[in-house]
Amino acid sequence: MDKVELGKGYKTEIIIPKIEDYTQPGFLFTRLTSDFDILLMRDIGFFEDHFVELEKAIIEEKGDEGRNILYAIGKNSGYTYAKFSRMTTRQETSSEKSFSDYVEKLMLFIIGTYSGGGSYDYSINPFQFNFYFDDFIVCSKSGIGEIITSGSAAGIWSWLYGDKSIEGIQVKCVGRGDERCKLIVSKPKVFEKNNYSFKKCTELIDIDMDNFYIEYNKPRKEEYSEYSLEEIIEVGIIYFKDNELLFKEKRISELDIHYVYYLEHFYDNILLYEVTKKFYKKIGDIIGEQLNEQYISNLMGALGWGDICMDDLTRILINNYPYTALHNKSSFPLIRGIMAGLISSLLKKDVNYVKTEKLIDNTFNIIIHTP
Repeated sequence: MDKVELGKGYKTEIIIPKIEDYTQPGFLFTRLTSDFDILLMRDIGFFEDHFVELEKAIIEEKGDEGRNILYAIGKNSGYTYAKFSRMTTRQETSSEKSFSDYVEKLMLFIIGTYSGGGSYDYSINPFQFNFYFDDFIVCSKSGIGEIITSGSAAGIWSWLYGDKSIEGIQVKCVGRGDERCKLIVSKPKVFEKNNYSFKKCTELIDIDMDNFYIEYNKPRKEEYSEYSLEEIIEVGIIYFKDNELLFKEKRISELDIHYVYYLEHFYDNILLYEVTKKFYKKIGDIIGEQLNEQYISNLMGALGWGDICMDDLTRILINNYPYTALHNKSSFPLIRGIMAGLISSLLKKDVNYVKTEKLIDNTFNIIIHTP
């Protein structure tokens, strides 16, 4: 297939009005509408620089093993995201033409959400998809991008073609000095024939969107976090610039909550907590004198992390925390690190949250505790 070039502007013109739901305090959703129902997938807003620091730290600690772990996190996340969002598979389409039309719509969403522009081309025999991105999230800064770029693409295309052997490699990257990022998604035999080095991750965790996911992530009226992301944008605390969502000039993007849970599932250790705490301590310092308990509750609530009660800083209650079936495998190091960093900045002393208590009734709630 000839190269299809997709430009900028799609995010603010199409994606936010029709797909992304920024209207609920405590919640972010990807809203998918079919002839039968409306599906809400729970998202969070993440700082690009946070993921840059996480990937660098894991590779520094584990080397090539760390790269393999990051890739596995990305591929599992991409596969689950594709499954939960009911992406149309090749087997479900009547022809290559109808599937090609669907892929173009999918690529508009991916490029519009995570990059400043891009293009793609592909062939079926041999099976190979080539993607070209401008300023793609995370990798354009770090030169790594194992989670969001190569891993995610491998997972999504594994779902689309019903073949978990499909893998992804990033052969060029803006973050490594190239003019454009180039990502190839293909099968092992194609990579081997062309002497490409690639990672293998075929044992993917296969979870379903069950009734618990639907019920616990259902939008509810919040009690503590006062503003939605839409309202935060309207007053300019978070803002758009050149089609990017920014806070204090730091890039934010929406991410399916499974990315957080898979990160914690595959690498639930003190490193995630410490890197996150350090990053959010810097965010708190940048906010400066405006930082207070309600500011933290409103900001993190607007970014989709739930309804955050800051009445007692030794045990922070978060109602309607994003839920997935992976919660039993997590000690929640990321949200503990986020709050530890912000509260350390607020109180101007070192604060740690070491334990998480889950309160599950009709909603999914957690309490994070100091020692």
